[in-house]
Amino acid sequence: MALVSYLWKEYIKIAAYGNMPQERMEEWCTQKVNYDIQKRKAEERRRKEEKEVEERRRREDKEVEERRRREDKEVEERRRREDKRAEERKRIREEKRRQEDKEAEERKRIREEKRRQEEKEAEERQMPRDDKRRQVDIEAEEKKRKEEKEEEERKLKEIQEEEERKLKERKEEERKLKEIQEEEERKVKEIQEEEERKVKEIQETERNETEEKETNIPEGPYIVYEYNKNTTELQLFNNEEFKADQRKDTTLTRMFKKAQTNVKQPGLNVPYFKEGILVKKSVSYDTYEFVEQIILPLKYTQDIIEKNQFST
Repeated sequence: MALVSYLWKEYIKIAAYGNMPQERMEEWCTQKVNYDIQKRKAEERRRKEEKEVEERRRREDKEVEERRRREDKEVEERRRREDKRAEERKRIREEKRRQEDKEAEERKRIREEKRRQEEKEAEERQMPRDDKRRQVDIEAEEKKRKEEKEEEERKLKEIQEEEERKLKERKEEERKLKEIQEEEERKVKEIQEEEERKVKEIQETERNETEEKETNIPEGPYIVYEYNKNTTELQLFNNEEFKADQRKDTTLTRMFKKAQTNVKQPGLNVPYFKEGILVKKSVSYDTYEFVEQIILPLKYTQDIIEKNQFST
């Protein structure tokens, strides 16, 4: 603020040659400085409040997104667990049904064997002796054919059971492979969602930083003063490069952007902010002494130029 006070004192000295009384000019300058300070503070407070609102909104959106992602993950895990339990229950029921069918088949065979034995005994009791010998031969032949038939049926049944077992194993392998594929797809999906979320956060951060930097740059054109610490003089910096910048603003705009990234006070020819004013250390072209160049928007010093006290 010392630099600003000194600048306005020089402004008062210049304006003293005009028609306005010095006391009135001092009062006017003080009011103008206070107005500019209050306006700048209000603008900074407004930007800070807007930034806090935006940060709070982003945090809330992030929390909602995280909660939704957790809920989706829990639902997916619960669905997989339920499917797995249903598959296990189905397998148990199938195994139980096959066991019951096997027991029923065994009971049926025993009843059939018992019935045939009873019929045979009844026929033997009623059959004459000669017919009995012939019947024995016939029964032996029938028994042989029956045993051959049962052997063929047993082999066919074993083949069918083997095919069913292989089919079951193949289905089990397909189910396990499907579960592995679903798990891999889920992991890939989670990784993609995480990467998209990180990219989105980075883009949002970069966009906010760019907007913040752009909104902090004061409007041009600009004018440059040179303050010599040794002679304590403040004069317009009469240099062709900055004359061109007053028309185009390109170089000084880059200086404003660059100064926002400097945290500590840099060396020569690197702009930085000092008490809210853009300053650049340099060496005077006339006296070769260290000076500070004060860079202000032209609107703050327009009255000086209109009074033609200095040539730009």
